[in-house]
Amino acid sequence: MKLKVFTFLPVASLILLVTIGGSSFNVMASPGAVAPSLGTAASFVGLAGSTFTNTGSGVYYGNVGVYPGSSVTGFPPGKVKFGAIYEGTAVPMQAQIDANAAYTALTPQICNTDLTGLDLGGMTLLPGVYCFDTSAQLTGDLVLDANNDPNAVWVFKIGSTLTSASGSSVRLIRGGQALNAFWQVGTSATLGTTTRFSGNILADQSISLVTGASLLGRALALHGAVTMDTHGSPPIATGPITDLSIVKTVNRTNVVTGQPITYTLTFSNVGNVPVAGIMITDIIPISVTGASVISSGVAITQVNGTGYAWNIAPLAVAQSGVITISGQLSATYPSGIFTNTAVITTAALDSDDDNNSSSVGVTVAPRHTLILIVVLRNSNP
Repeated sequence: MKLKVFTFLPVASLILLVTIGGSSFNVMASPGAVAPSLGTAASFVGLAGSTFTNTGSGVYYGNVGVYPGSSVTGFPPGKVKFGAIYEGTAVPMQAQIDANAAYTALTPQICNTDLTGLDLGGMTLLPGVYCFDTSAQLTGDLVLDANNDPNAVWVFKIGSTLTSASGSSVRLIRGGQALNAFWQVGTSATLGTTTRFSGNILADQSISLVTGASLLGRALALHGAVTMDTHGSPPIATGPITDLSIVKTVNRTNVVTGQPITYTLTFSNVGNVPVAGIMITDIIPISVTGASVISSGVAITQVNGTGYAWNIAPLAVAQSGVITISGQLSATYPSGIFTNTAVITTAALDSDDDNNSSSVGVTVAPRHTLILIVVLRNSNP
């Protein structure tokens, strides 16, 4: 049985609706939240106080830096686009000053709703100031509903730690903007494996993103470390990023004419928004005959009149698929090296075109014919 409790308070206070036994927890708070100025810290997607460590091939769209520490590691394999890496210089120093000022500006904001002891997972929150006396936990999906106000602001004041379970998410609806969500964390924030998080995290101590977690916003650690394991992660960015990737491999790089050959195309949405209008084109030499195509993970549709071009079903964030092309190298193909390339495109502007094509080369050797000559010797004199 579901028990509904309605609490009516003065208009200037909060209106709280709790559904026990249901699948969601909905809160409507007075929209008293105010976005603090981040100053020069706004240009940083990651800023640490002691050390900044990246693990994996993640892409960061914006500045990365540390102050008063001086160590930023993991680039490469990580990559910074539309920004720079700053280690213990005047630029991250000023950014830390501004980040500390923003943190301080959040402190006096009056709490509309006390969520102490509750899990953020399953909640839908309208703009307002939400407070946790100690730690905050996110298990599942948190929805921030802007109520069709593009300037809506959310402030979360957390006394100690912020932790998310694996696979959790923070998403915004009805015009909500990720950069209008502010998470003031009294000690440290840890985003669990494959968490999709949104907002500006301002932590007094450290911020950690476990394997595959991603952030649409900023990670600003005032005194401690920022550690991000970006293996398989969507980008760390302050805005929506469209980014498709394709990798082509071949089962053998040295082949004899007439032998079977197999190409594998692995494609992925490595951005932080879903992508539609995708096409893959692969150039296969006409000497590869009797080729068959098998797809897995994502539906593909062959483009009319084109042997190796396909329209790809829309890809969700972190979704991937595989196309396998198997055939036989023509017995009459000349020896040498031949290279072919697979290309992935979309109607949207791709933010990183470095990973939109992939080529493989194969060395072909002619098939040799063994001629056996038998000489019979007459044993008679």
